[in-house]
Amino acid sequence: MFFIVASAGPKLAGEATAVQTFEDMGAATWFRYFIGLVELAGGVGLLVPRLAGPAAVGLVLLMVGAAFTQAVILHGGALVLTPVVLFGFLVFIAWGRLVRR
Repeated sequence: MFFIVASAGPKLAGEATAVQTFEDMGAATWFRYFIGLVELAGGVGLLVPRLAGPAAVGLVLLMVGAAFTQAVILHGGALVLTPVVLFGFLVFIAWGRLVRR
């Protein structure tokens, strides 16, 4: 639910902080919508057992980009921890759904 409500929601709704973050990155508005849609699709995918593994893999890749962006482009300091922690949870989900079968 985190990816649907707390992550995709603000991006797709145009919440001021989300808009400002993407402006600070120098990213176009379409990119904010694209990332929001990817997060929404991944969040929904995590809720469907058959899709949870592939959705987790996709979100793992997104979290790599998010951590890089926070660290290098936004100089986020401790904010890098959020995508890193989510990365760990998502790897665990992907492993459980795809590898342990």
